[in-house]
Parts: sequence; C-alpha cells; structure tokens
Amino acid sequence: MSFFGILRLVFALTTIFFTLFWNQSNNRFASQASEMGMFSNYPQAKGFLNSVTLWSILGFLICLIIENKI
Repeated sequence: MSFFGILRLVFALTTIFFTLFWNQSNNRFASQASEMGMFSNYPQAKGFLNSVTLWSILGFLICLIIENKI
C-alpha cells in the first residue's frame, strides 16, 4: 500500500470518527467538551467538530485524487 493509500485510510477513519461525534443526538460531545473546559463555549466546540470533519473529508478526497493520478 502506498503512502497516499495509508493517508487516505487515516483520513477515512478520522472522518467516520468525527462524524459519529458530530451526529450524536443533541451534540452531547460538544456539550461535554465545553463543560470540561476543553473549549470556552459550546459554539466553539461545535465549530471545531465541523472544521475537523470538513478537513478530514477534504484530505480523503485529495489523497484519493493524488493516488489515482500516480
């Protein structure tokens, strides 16, 4: 398996992982993370989940494109 294949697998797993947290009912993860002090407030925690999920999807697609071009 090539470097980009491994990287694509990592991005796919992180996408699944963060999507599961993002789609939890009432966004329990974001609420708990903000309560524990990881983030200063709920919108910041929710924004983090949104951006990480987006970057994981983009990383997966970019690695897929690069792997197919090589």
